[in-house]
Amino acid sequence: ETSGRRMSTILGESLSVLGAVACSLASSPTTLAVTRFVVGLGVGFCTLCKPLYISETVLSDRRGTVLALFAPSVAVGILIAEATPLLLPAGAAESPISVATGASNASL
Repeated sequence: ETSGRRMSTILGESLSVLGAVACSLASSPTTLAVTRFVVGLGVGFCTLCKPLYISETVLSDRRGTVLALFAPSVAVGILIAEATPLLLPAGAAESPISVATGASNASL
């Protein structure tokens, strides 16, 4: 493979961001379910490919440290995504804006 895991990582990130944006625009429960599935595919790609990409690109003497920080970083990202609606004004947590904040979190 000529591009390594980089293209797979970019694909996963793209699916996550586009899926989160599509979730915020969903007009029916079916559309929301499909777009949440797309987000799940993106997250799955990233969960599989990012550690492999790290192992290909990080120097061997730092690889273990960087890989050990991967899982806590994912946990912190989930915590931020879950806490974001708490920072919005009352009633806004049910709005598409709340769902769209997932796209900004995913883009980080």
